[in-house]
Amino acid sequence: MSSDNFNFNLSNDQVLQSVRFRQQSETTDSAASKSRLKFLVCQLNSEWFGMDAAHIREISRVGLITRVPNTPNYVLGVVNLRGNITAVIDIRDVLGLERRQLGASGRIVVGDIDGIRAGIVVEAVSEVAEVRQNQIEPPLLTLGQERALYSSGVLQYNKNLLILLNLPTILEKLKV
Repeated sequence: MSSDNFNFNLSNDQVLQSVRFRQQSETTDSAASKSRLKFLVCQLNSEWFGMDAAHIREISRVGLITRVPNTPNYVLGVVNLRGNITAVIDIRDVLGLERRQLGASGRIVVGDIDGIRAGIVVEAVSEVAEVRQNQIEPPLLTLGQERALYSSGVLQYNKNLLILLNLPTILEKLKV
């Protein structure tokens, strides 16, 4: 081994400082890789989305939705879920997706953010994904302006691109 690769002119303090910096960055990196987040994986049209599981209160089958007059198009109506009247919304318009009829796998995902409670219709719910924080990438430019505005990031999950929705921003925009 050649001595060309080593710097023997460093003081002990400089070497110690370098070692401490490396240990600190390794500790930070491992802590970031260990911090895990949970997302409810759901489908809208043919795309997969993730909703922060911390904001999800329940998942229900789509039943009778009572239409409310003079509400915006994205408000499908209200449902009674275990004695709680909950507004049901369709976020596909906000995300630039076309509306489709919901099939048997359709669900209402009830989110609660800072006291704002709303049911969001999705075509299917797949699972709860647990991912490391460092797996999440920033929203892609190719998502389009609207979708990127309402996403908090993207990640590759089970061979699919999973767009992570920013529910607080979506519900604030829709003011449900």
